[in-house]
Amino acid sequence: MDRTQKFNLNSTLPVKLMNDLAAGRSYSGMLQTICRSYRMQAVLTDDIFQTLAFADGNKCYKGLEYIDVLDGDPSIVFDRIRNKEWTARRFQLISDNLEKAGFLYVNDEIFERSSFNIEGFKQTLEFFSSAIQAENRKRKEVLQQGLRFKEAFLYDLLYGNLKEEGNIRAQAETWNWGLTAPHTVIAFELQKFDSLTGDEVLLERCMRKWETTLIKQLINPMMLKKRNEIILFYPVGHISKIKENEKKIRDSISLLIKSIEKILGDREFHVGIGRPYAYGKDYFRSYQEARVAREIGISKIGEPVIFFQDIGLLKLLYSHDPQELYEYYHDTLDELIMHDEKTEADLIEALRAYIKNDLDLKKTSEAMHMHRNSVRYRLTKIEELLDIDLSDLPVIIKFSMAFQIESLAKMRDRLRTGRR
Repeated sequence: MDRTQKFNLNSTLPVKLMNDLAAGRSYSGMLQTICRSYRMQAVLTDDIFQTLAFADGNKCYKGLEYIDVLDGDPSIVFDRIRNKEWTARRFQLISDNLEKAGFLYVNDEIFERSSFNIEGFKQTLEFFSSAIQAENRKRKEVLQQGLRFKEAFLYDLLYGNLKEEGNIRAQAETWNWGLTAPHTVIAFELQKFDSLTGDEVLLERCMRKWETTLIKQLINPMMLKKRNEIILFYPVGHISKIKENEKKIRDSISLLIKSIEKILGDREFHVGIGRPYAYGKDYFRSYQEARVAREIGISKIGEPVIFFQDIGLLKLLYSHDPQELYEYYHDTLDELIMHDEKTEADLIEALRAYIKNDLDLKKTSEAMHMHRNSVRYRLTKIEELLDIDLSDLPVIIKFSMAFQIESLAKMRDRLRTGRR
């Protein structure tokens, strides 16, 4: 059935909605038209439950940040400006081409009226949905035009392409980003990312929700979506206030993750946090550190949220000259590597397991699924081959550092190639 069969386009409501859309009255104007016609209260939200407009009869209210919707059956609308709450029924707004335009929460009272025609109301919502979707598209086009310049600037920050601090701060002011405070980079990585199953849309929805959440915390978000990551440039206090900054960052991360629980479902983010830097030209270092911390948190420590400052020895090795680390690794392990290649004795794996299991022979044999005597034989062979004593702590530290360097090299390769 086409729309002309459902509506008489000379009737008041559809024409008024069309006029609202054409006149640029946006969400609030169209919602007010609906609410005036049906003498009702309603809240319009987008597809991530962010309030777009709130109207009560003839009035359309501002201060949308004080209107919250608790989605459910029934839903509850909290009006914190007027200190009221009311129950509502939710209607999903879907346009003719089946695009999701958002949600409309309507006060329950109108459904108790004997004169209320629910079928007629649903038909009205079909027209309203298309009008809202048209407004969504218009706004998205405007946002995307400005977003290209914003993203280019943030990419330049991420990769250290900007060197003049004065120019960086001047450009940042274009979007009201003040860079006088130190910033750290928080890098969120969506696990099991698959662009073919709509994960890019999922990340966009998360980012939109986070922008609103951060604004409520009086933070103007510097944020960028990059393949399977959302990257946040986060302002902190003085660089020396390590514990204070860490608590603030952890609290914000918890708040952001909580805000997207409905959107995220059973998916999860792994999060790395770099060190704070006072100058925009150095933010790229924080991003690199955030990725390193996240990679270590995933593969070694098992933590979903980790700070670069907490990754221990690898933090020092990361900052060291790669060529010197390369030479140290080969000076320490090459003789064992060559012996294993000739004999397949797996001496290196025995030594690695022995150090990983705190020099405990029983734990090492269990971890390697090998008899204790077989492990002992390999360790003795290492001592004879290299003329060392594995009960000597400096010797163990030397091998431990070599294995850490190996882990760092593999991790850098994974970050470079994007493969795990």
